[in-house]
This record gives sequence, structure tokens and C-alpha cells, in this order.
Amino acid sequence: MNYLAHSLLSYDTPQLTVGNFIADMISNKLVPDLPLGYRNGITLHRHIDHYTDSHPIVRASTALIRDRQRKYAPVVVDMLYDYILAMNWARVTDHPIDRVISSTYSLLTDALPQLPARVQHKVRSMIDDNALLRYTTLPGMHKAFGYLSRRAKFDNGFDMAVRDLLDHYDELENGFLSFFPDLQASCIAVVQQLPSSQ
Repeated sequence: MNYLAHSLLSYDTPQLTVGNFIADMISNKLVPDLPLGYRNGITLHRHIDHYTDSHPIVRASTALIRDRQRKYAPVVVDMLYDYILAMNWARVTDHPIDRVISSTYSLLTDALPQLPARVQHKVRSMIDDNALLRYTTLPGMHKAFGYLSRRAKFDNGFDMAVRDLLDHYDELENGFLSFFPDLQASCIAVVQQLPSSQ
């Protein structure tokens, strides 16, 4: 799953949301210095990544696009699943998508002074670009994959990722809708076991 799903699965909890969002931006050596709530968010993020990567439904989705995306198929599926999440938002949550996005940006903005400078820069850039909204439209997905393709230092099929989405949409959507409730339940269980930051 990508940023939109990680935001939703943080359950609008301030430090959990921030930690979950920045987990891939921050080096492991800096994690111990973060407040407990942020560390909890990073723990949740890593659970989401591991659970998603190992789930048989997600692996089946990855197999659908492996011919074109090769070893980067899991990365592409993460992003495609965010688009499918946006298309099926009302089926998986009662929280309006615009409220989740605006709340996430607000929580991140409030947290900026506590974050390392490099992370601050990346978060500000994502907010300014309205990156979470990007996953709700096909032009936005084209832009996201174009950015990824330009930044990549390896041969990739990212420029064809939206074509993969359209070619396999029904299978990908059915897979997502079967998988996401499992992920939601597993996240609730993890959050209930996290140490309290109070």
C-alpha cells in the first residue's frame, strides 16, 4: 500500500499518522530519537508493508503485471492499490476522502518542526503538490509514475503502469476488495498492542 492507504490506516491519530507517513523517509538510526507516538506509526507502517507483501491476494495481483514491471511489480501494485482504494473509498470507510487527506496534511504540518530537515523538505513538497490527491485520478497516476520513472536509476516499466492498471483493472480491483478488509483488521490488532504514548 502507498501513502493514501497508510494515511487512512492511521485512524486519524496524530503521532501515529505522522510516523506512518514518514517511515520510508527517515533513516533507522534516527528512529530511536523520535517521540514514542511517531515510533508507533513507523511500527504500523512496517506492519502494513510486510502484511501486504506477504498476502497471497497481493502476490496474485503482482503476478498480473510482472511481465512488464518485472521485479518492481510489487512497487507498482502498491501504487495501483492506492488508486483502487480511492475509487472504492466509500466501500471501505465512512470517513470522507477529502477529510482524511486534509487531516493528514494538517497533522504533518503541525509536526514539521519536530522532524529532521530532510524529512521536513520532502513532507512540505508532498503537501504543496497535494500528493495524496494524485492517487485519485488517472492523470495523477500518470504524473506519479512519470516522476518515479525519471528518478529511477534502473530500467523500469513505470511509464506503462497505468496501462497495466487499465488492462487488469477488474482483477486488481477484485483482489484489492478481498484483501483490504484483512489488512484493516490486522492493523486494528497491531494498533491495540502498541505501547501507549500517554
